[in-house]
Amino acid sequence: MSKILIKVDEGKRGELKSFHRMDALAQVLQKYCEITFYCDAKHSRGISYLRTKGYNVYEYADLLGELERFKGDCIIIDSPLQAKEFNKKCPKIFKKIICVDEQNDNPFMECDMIINPVYGSKQRNYFASNNCEVIGDKDALLIRDEFLHSPMVPIEDVKNILMFVDHVRTEDLLIDVTELNYNIKVILANGMEKTKKMQNRIKSKRVEFFTEDDFDSVVWTCDMALMSYNNYMYDLIGIGMPTIGVVVRRTDIVWGQNLWQDMLIEGLGIVGMVSAAQMTKQVQIFAQNRVQRQIVQNKMQDLVSRDSKEALVDAIMAVCDYSKNT
Repeated sequence: MSKILIKVDEGKRGELKSFHRMDALAQVLQKYCEITFYCDAKHSRGISYLRTKGYNVYEYADLLGELERFKGDCIIIDSPLQAKEFNKKCPKIFKKIICVDEQNDNPFMECDMIINPVYGSKQRNYFASNNCEVIGDKDALLIRDEFLHSPMVPIEDVKNILMFVDHVRTEDLLIDVTELNYNIKVILANGMEKTKKMQNRIKSKRVEFFTEDDFDSVVWTCDMALMSYNNYMYDLIGIGMPTIGVVVRRTDIVWGQNLWQDMLIEGLGIVGMVSAAQMTKQVQIFAQNRVQRQIVQNKMQDLVSRDSKEALVDAIMAVCDYSKNT
């Protein structure tokens, strides 16, 4: 069987982002190729996640010294890290190089394909040769199968709101949202903690806290979500979860503007620049507007019906000169 190595690394914001989206890709790719994940041994949470999904994971301690065992294979790289020596050595080791690049800053000059998995991504300013294939936008969405092929959440009266807290600004917003008459199920991102200060500020008894590891199970108990712009938002699109996107950084405006424009999410102003009263009012309006939430879900359903992962895998197989029949 044809072989593909997938190298993933943790990032500072959304440390498991690369692991989740490469899992989403591998769920289809493994039907046609032998997949091995290549991970820094210190990324224990990501490695544990991949192994619970049944993948073969190779842990390395010496990034360069252990590449020879994969000579002649193809590699997919999803990493926020810049490793110049690794980049130089890859063309000498691998048959084909495929890079995941959401910031248009891919360092590889000799890669054979670039995948930009951000909705609305533009094919511009890629540091690659003219014969490098670029796939992005709707053709490169990576939603995990457990979300992509599940029934859409029912559009009913909102009782439970999922909120993902991964920034001090979303923490401040949480305090205001807990004053609304809903059950709030809070996912604390890795690195965030339920502080005594937070507990003292929350007066409602209808708030439950969970860890990021609980996301995949808690999400099914909710009717809508309040999220900053992170990779979990795509999973929510997969199940048609009506979602309000929260801008915590100005860069999030660019990340989310295409989702807003295409009505795949409801937009919220920049936390800290829009008053708490305005924000909580917008959350309440969206929660009470069943028609609008249904419209958003219909847009989500249209998007995920494209089955972009299968088409993306076809393109990867073609670049690698692999056949689906082997």
